[in-house]
Amino acid sequence: MKLKNLVPCAALFLTSAAFAAPKSCCDPHPRSTGAPLQGEPLICGYNPAYNAPASIDVQNCSEINYFVDASFTYWYAGEEGLHLASNGVLSGGTVFFPKKNTAVFQSAGYKPGFKVGIGLVTQHEWVFHAEYTWFRGRNKTSSGAPPASQTATAGTAAAAAGTPVWVVDDWFLQGSAAGQALSGSQVSSSWKLAMDIIDLTAGRPFYQGTRVVVSPFGGLRSAFIRQSMLVSFTENPTLFTLTPQPIKSHNASHSWSIGPRFGADIDVLLGAGFRLEGELAASLLYTQYTKVQHKEGAAAATFNAGSYKTSWNNYNCLRPVAELGLGLGWGKYFSDDKYHADLALDYDFAYFWEQNMMRRLLDDTLTGTGPASSSLYFHGLTLTARFDF
Repeated sequence: MKLKNLVPCAALFLTSAAFAAPKSCCDPHPRSTGAPLQGEPLICGYNPAYNAPASIDVQNCSEINYFVDASFTYWYAGEEGLHLASNGVLSGGTVFFPKKNTAVFQSAGYKPGFKVGIGLVTQHEWVFHAEYTWFRGRNKTSSGAPPASQTATAGTAAAAAGTPVWVVDDWFLQGSAAGQALSGSQVSSSWKLAMDIIDLTAGRPFYQGTRVVVSPFGGLRSAFIRQSMLVSFTENPTLFTLTPQPIKSHNASHSWSIGPRFGADIDVLLGAGFRLEGELAASLLYTQYTKVQHKEGAAAATFNAGSYKTSWNNYNCLRPVAELGLGLGWGKYFSDDKYHADLALDYDFAYFWEQNMMRRLLDDTLTGTGPASSSLYFHGLTLTARFDF
């Protein structure tokens, strides 16, 4: 083409490009002539059903906002499968059980802990959050011999003349392996629990109506749980005696876990910055118990002296976790909406299935079957402060 013909063509092309209509959302999708492809923008004729974002939106020059939060927790930590002993009556070398039986369980209680977290909000929509939870607890239990008044309910005249005792056989292989239930005058225990949890989640809060905010989220959870149980027991010398007294049972369990976590937060906006809030979440964690151990020291006795030690190493399994919370919150923008402060007070519940592997190890060793139920659980107050900038 000659140069004199090229110049008008170029001018015509540039003019048409400058005044051409912009590409419309109604133009056909380049790779679709029918239903939209998964994971790609909807084609013309489909309602995107866009939910208005409801994340905290501080005003700054960046498309990314940041926040930090910290929580004080005051949780009750308890665990099933921590039965220590039952009351009985020792008479003539035989243990009788009263008609009204009582038992001693490991005590539990509320303990302080904390959470710390950091997060960011991208383009005022998606919220990414990393949080660390710390909890430590120690509880002690001690009980002397049962009261003498229970001998009258032991069922026989011989038992009525006997000695009230505690009967314990599940925590000691020395007595159980001999086919004898250990009976004695004193039982005590100390249970220690240490838990560290790391949560990484992503969610998108949106308005469901004008006063309800829903924030579904998903991510990963990793938990590290260590616990130990020391049981001390002072025997009655009528049947046989393991010395030195008291005899002691040492038990421990260490585990780490990782897996997906999903849930949703729901806020009901009340006005003046106040809200009702709730959370429901669940996790399924691949769990490895790196150590589950039971041991007893050597004892001087006519038979079954010990020492005893049994353990599991690197026991792998899946463990579910369920969480529920309900509370009241308040938040406020300030300094020309450049910052936002938030406070919340919740009562939380958490249930960690089948965490008492100390009990399961002993039950499998003694009888070949695990316990019916031995889960770890928490409930208590959580006070949280958050600052967005």
